[in-house]
Amino acid sequence: MSAALPLPPQAPRPRKPRRPAWLALLAVPVLIAAPLAWLVASESGLNASLTLARHLSSDRLQVSEAHGRLLGPFQLGSLRWHDGDLDLQFEQIGIDWSPQALLDTRLDIATANIGRLSLQIAPTPGPTPLPASLHLPLAVNLEKLTISEVFWNDRRLARNISARLDSD
Repeated sequence: MSAALPLPPQAPRPRKPRRPAWLALLAVPVLIAAPLAWLVASESGLNASLTLARHLSSDRLQVSEAHGRLLGPFQLGSLRWHDGDLDLQFEQIGIDWSPQALLDTRLDIATANIGRLSLQIAPTPGPTPLPASLHLPLAVNLEKLTISEVFWNDRRLARNISARLDSD
């Protein structure tokens, strides 16, 4: 009778690393926050936001040469809104604002500089009706607004405008 040979000792199985469940829970907010941070805190995010705005406006909004970040400050070469008989164009725009104030339903702008504001409106038959209200949906605090030139239907109306706005 032959003696049974002892089996060689087996190497312990490698353990699969366990990832705690909290790691998966942590990943969800990171996956949401990272794209939002990119959108508001980078120049490419500013450009993506403006591209989305153009698309959502059915190309009525056109913006060129965006620099900076949505969180501010930022500069735009031009911003144009064209809708039917209205053509509104801003050139050489610089904005320094506090977007976190929007959480308190306030629009806080430290400076808004505009090189040229041009407004083209086709004539309408009869008087234009007045709006029912000029109430703004949020309080506005504009510390310093400067506009170098204002044009209305290709006629210069004003130069070197400086203003401040504070509403509640």
